[in-house]
Amino acid sequence: MRSLPAEAPEPALAGKTWGSRGLTVLGLDNDSSRAAGLAFQKSFHLAYPSLHDPSGKQALRLPRGLVNTQVMPYTIVVDREGKVAATRMGAVTRTQLAKVLEPLLLA
Repeated sequence: MRSLPAEAPEPALAGKTWGSRGLTVLGLDNDSSRAAGLAFQKSFHLAYPSLHDPSGKQALRLPRGLVNTQVMPYTIVVDREGKVAATRMGAVTRTQLAKVLEPLLLA
């Protein structure tokens, strides 16, 4: 049995916690096949959708220096105006997310 990756529970919980206040959580699926990515989501009951980017081309379109796309996971928080409000490389905790999200969701 596969274990849930360390980064997966927190975005799911964040979506449940702040979804009603406007938060949208998206994952990044870099599996070679879309079916494999969808199977992963289903097997771990991940409720948030994932963008399929097997070649990494879309990740490479992120502004230079925003995150190191070779390091997974990474988190990008985008505000309501579409501007990057925060980034983090590595697994993120709900407490860390709350520090960034709460002020944005009050606006």
